[in-house]
Amino acid sequence: MSEIITLKEPKQIDDYVACARLGRQVDGRIKPTNVWYAQDKNGKNVVLKKAGQTWLKSDQEGLCEMLLLHEFDVHRKLEHPHVCPALDYVTHNDEGYIVTLRIGSENFEEWLEKIEDPFESIFFPKPKKIDTENGRNIATILGDVADAAAYCHKEGVIHLDIKPKNIAVLEKRGYLIDFGAAMRYPGNHPLLTDGVIGTAQYMAPEHGRGLPKPSSDVFALAVVAYSALMGKHPYRLQINTDAPLTIEYDAPEFTKEELAHLNGAGALMAKGLSKKERERPPMNEFKDAFRELASKQYQTPSAETSKPCPASSE
Repeated sequence: MSEIITLKEPKQIDDYVACARLGRQVDGRIKPTNVWYAQDKNGKNVVLKKAGQTWLKSDQEGLCEMLLLHEFDVHRKLEHPHVCPALDYVTHNDEGYIVTLRIGSENFEEWLEKIEDPFESIFFPKPKKIDTENGRNIATILGDVADAAAYCHKEGVIHLDIKPKNIAVLEKRGYLIDFGAAMRYPGNHPLLTDGVIGTAQYMAPEHGRGLPKPSSDVFALAVVAYSALMGKHPYRLQINTDAPLTIEYDAPEFTKEELAHLNGAGALMAKGLSKKERERPPMNEFKDAFRELASKQYQTPSAETSKPCPASSE
């Protein structure tokens, strides 16, 4: 659960004025994170992410700025209508910050919680029936994210942390955000030498072993799509977060027949959820399938093309 914490007084960070900070619920209390909501000199709404990871050990503090610089280096050259742009990297009081555009005020997880049949956490699954309007909107958002991820793959970048919290939603369109786990492929991430980086509940088996590939993003998006449309995680997972991380994918909770009503998108989701990476389709096929699902099965009134990231959003 996240919450926006309004600052008592604005905080000047280089050329940006922060008025709020993102908070996360920890042990029943809202604690501030390293993310600030601010405006630039022209009044554009931005997000500032400070170097620093609360999960790093005390002897790993030197990694903080290196990780942030790595994230900015990977993210800054990506230009796509559904990839949140990295705008700047600044240093204030000897601390580094990545500046990105702020898109809307909620992520996909929060947006799903508001639909008529509430989204249930994948830890507490509750199968649900998606009505036509919600199904169309979910499929459209998934298509946007698949489009963004397919572009990243074409540019030699894999995201490695596709999950509902890393999808911004504005006017029922989806935007891929937070490239903290991203890396160039072929290439490496600074943390892969010591383990894995990402979110275990959405990790493909090879990603969990520290050998991520573009198809790892396909698996993650298929998990997001299945969870959003079906209301449960596609696998029974056993996760051991102690080093080294281990994830056991017990008997799948899904069947191809269960997904048949989603037509081409359902068939692709089943393939995308395969534990064998070679059986997963490329990301661009998901883009087309989800958009077809939105426009045909859920009967979108008019065909919409990609909606570019807004110059400024509330």
